[in-house]
This record gives sequence, C-alpha cells and structure tokens, in this order.
Amino acid sequence: AVVSTQSGHYGRVEKELLDLEEKLKDAEHKKGSLREELSEQNTLLKNNVEKLKLEIETRQSENSMLQSRISTVEENCSFLEGQVQALERDKKEKSTDCDSALIPLL
Repeated sequence: AVVSTQSGHYGRVEKELLDLEEKLKDAEHKKGSLREELSEQNTLLKNNVEKLKLEIETRQSENSMLQSRISTVEENCSFLEGQVQALERDKKEKSTDCDSALIPLL
C-alpha cells in the first residue's frame, strides 16, 4: 500500500513538473514575442523621432526665411513712411507757396 501511494505521489509530482515545464515554455515564447514586438515598436519610435527632427529643422529653416522676409518688409515700410512724410511736407510747402503767391493778387 505504501508503494502504490508513493507511486501515485510521484505521478502527481511528475505531472506537476510537466505542467510547470509547459508553462515555462509558454512564458519563454511570450517573452520572445514581446521582445520582438518591443524591438519593432522601438524601431518605429526611432524612425518617428528622426522624422520629427527633420521636420523641426525644416520648420526652423522656414521660420528663419520668414523672419528675414519680415525684416525686409519692415525696412520697406519704414522707407515708405519716410517717403510719405516727405511728400506731405512738400505738399504743405507748395500749398503755402501758392497761398503766398495768391495773396498779392487779391
């Protein structure tokens, strides 16, 4: 009776051991799958980072060009404002000259 009990106990232990080995194989397979998935995601993230870096460089370059164009427009506006003021002064002087010329005629 003791032999059959021990035999049954060893059978259960052996079955548990086989179950644990199967679970270990499954866990190792999942671990491998997760590693592959993480590696793929890591590669995608690195590619996205590189794309974003290039986009940032492009935007900074465009921004620099736009800033240069804004400066040019501001300089042109300043020049034109000076021209307008000069024309207004000329207009006032000519108006005064005309008034001075007309007064003796009246």
